[in-house]
Amino acid sequence: MMTTIPETLSKISPILCLYWHVLLSAISEALFDRLVSRTHRHPLVQLQALLDFQPIEDACQAYHLHNGLGSPVIHSVPRLVRILFLKYYGDYSLRQLEASLEYNLLYRWFAGYDLFDKTADRTTINTFESYIQENY
Repeated sequence: MMTTIPETLSKISPILCLYWHVLLSAISEALFDRLVSRTHRHPLVQLQALLDFQPIEDACQAYHLHNGLGSPVIHSVPRLVRILFLKYYGDYSLRQLEASLEYNLLYRWFAGYDLFDKTADRTTINTFESYIQENY
């Protein structure tokens, strides 16, 4: 997430510092609400309402214990499960998927990222995919 206030807003930076993350989150939520309402016929929007990833998420909860014990979780299992779904949905390579997550707002929304969140890179996605292939 963006953590610095642009120079052009320096005069009001004391106020913005108090509410910066809240403002960014509100902007992200408003943009995604508008996006989803305008693209309600897109297959990903319809699939989001129909698919239940919970059984897969529950089965993969040990992933973060297996991979990097003690390190903070940046990309949650629910996000990673949805990212793998997008990989197979679009028949993407890891590089293509990484770029799609970064620049395609609908993919970003579907995976559960805010507008300003750093998305998973291809190494992270590959590590999770390998974990699933080895364990299930």
